[in-house]
Amino acid sequence: METTPDTTIPLPTIHRNGTSRKTLTKEYGEALDAFDSAISKIRNIQFHSRDYYVKSDTAFEEAKAEREEIFRQLNYIREYLLNHYTHLEPEL
Repeated sequence: METTPDTTIPLPTIHRNGTSRKTLTKEYGEALDAFDSAISKIRNIQFHSRDYYVKSDTAFEEAKAEREEIFRQLNYIREYLLNHYTHLEPEL
């Protein structure tokens, strides 16, 4: 998934008294990989109307809307991690 940096997120500045670029890049990269794996696992959870219809006629639509909101929030977190990782990559 391609992204453009979100300029509203404060990003770290690499300097002598701060955490090294190598450390931050490694840690954000590892977090991004783990988060992508978690999102994949969540997406693979069975989600079907047969599991909701006994509650009410609208239960599945409500669950579907909630699931969409959860994935929107997960995507926001992923973008946060990706923006940091991309920001920290050394310039070529």
